[in-house]
Amino acid sequence: MPSKKTADTGALDEARAAQSGRAKVANKPQAKPQTKPKPKPTTSAQGLAPSSATAQFFAFRINRLKIFKNREWGAGELKMISFVSTGDEAPSALDGLLQTSDPDTKRKILREASRQMLSEKEFIQVHEIRDGHVLTFGDSGYALYTAMRIPVSLNWTFLILESDEDVVELGRRIDTVVDGKDFDTFATSALTLLATAATPQLTAAAAIAKFVSRAIPQVLVRNRDDQVGLYYLSLNRMEHYPNGERKRDDVPDLTNNVRVDYSIFGTTYTV
Repeated sequence: MPSKKTADTGALDEARAAQSGRAKVANKPQAKPQTKPKPKPTTSAQGLAPSSATAQFFAFRINRLKIFKNREWGAGELKMISFVSTGDEAPSALDGLLQTSDPDTKRKILREASRQMLSEKEFIQVHEIRDGHVLTFGDSGYALYTAMRIPVSLNWTFLILESDEDVVELGRRIDTVVDGKDFDTFATSALTLLATAATPQLTAAAAIAKFVSRAIPQVLVRNRDDQVGLYYLSLNRMEHYPNGERKRDDVPDLTNNVRVDYSIFGTTYTV
């Protein structure tokens, strides 16, 4: 039979072991509470977070036209040719200027770009026009030029003719401006200008626009009696339409025989 001391010692060891087990359980690190992951921001098809963007719209309109003398006995038939160019657009044909150093190739590029620019001309044909006639273009005007951005500058040539020719024939005559000696002279000067230009395409586009706007009246006006009116208008955004809008009425042409009302509308909006 074991002694009482031995039994007491065993009981004491058991108590210590139980106390040590409870201590280990108490010191065991507690599991952290689970948290739900934060949702990621949605992305667009391109993989970028959505953000607000802006777009622009621009329109140049003719609203009203008054003809004092139609250059004809009685009622006449008038043809109107509108040509608009801007300071920040260039025909796609001019992209080839950066890919060659050959002068002959550059001349061909200038000629093709001129044809491309001339294709943007606008014709208006009106019958039965008498002296003092006033033409109105509805309650919103007629858009001669629209774009999806506000240009830094705008140049407008507007020629009014008394002519019985078909507009198709007039268009063919206009297109001949790039086939004559005057164009060859222009191309030579343009190549000299482009040699030091920081932006060859825009520089060439501006030069071409100036050339064709002067050449169109020379090709179409066969005698002084053909020309009813002629406008050359140059505007820039900083000076003339800083807020995107401009409206002018009764603007005289170079012959003082025509009065025109025109307007510019440009806006930037969120898409």
